[in-house]
Amino acid sequence: MLKIFISSTYADLKEYREAVNEQLHRMKVNGVQMEYFSSSLDEPTSKSLEELKKCNVYIGIIGHRFGTISPDQKHSITEREYMEAHDLYKKDAMRCLIYLADEEKVHIPPKLMESDELRERQQKFRQSLNRHTYKIFRSPSELAAWVAADLYSLDQVPPP
Repeated sequence: MLKIFISSTYADLKEYREAVNEQLHRMKVNGVQMEYFSSSLDEPTSKSLEELKKCNVYIGIIGHRFGTISPDQKHSITEREYMEAHDLYKKDAMRCLIYLADEEKVHIPPKLMESDELRERQQKFRQSLNRHTYKIFRSPSELAAWVAADLYSLDQVPPP
């Protein structure tokens, strides 16, 4: 059975996350996402990586915000989740599905704009994903459709 970890920044991609979660629910697939983590004394990055290791599919929804910085001060939590998923993928323990927000169609609300330094760091992270075959999304419904199609192509998801 698939257990899917949904990774992204939150505030700027909330409606996209909701669309993916609704799609997973329709497909009767378990999605793990930070908004449903239990209360814990664990540091958020550690908690997130712990939950990721319990999954066998990683969905990376990569927008234009860097987001919360992990304790190492070098990466965002989203970037750390991707790094862990990629390491698990290399060990044949995880499938990784990557979706990038369209540069022109998916915008950051002005109140969520980050500093030039953080925007540059996010751009470098996005560019590092060029080593993968990924899909570009322009709307929540398009992202949900890509996710559904890709999960079916894994040939492990039973029909809804």
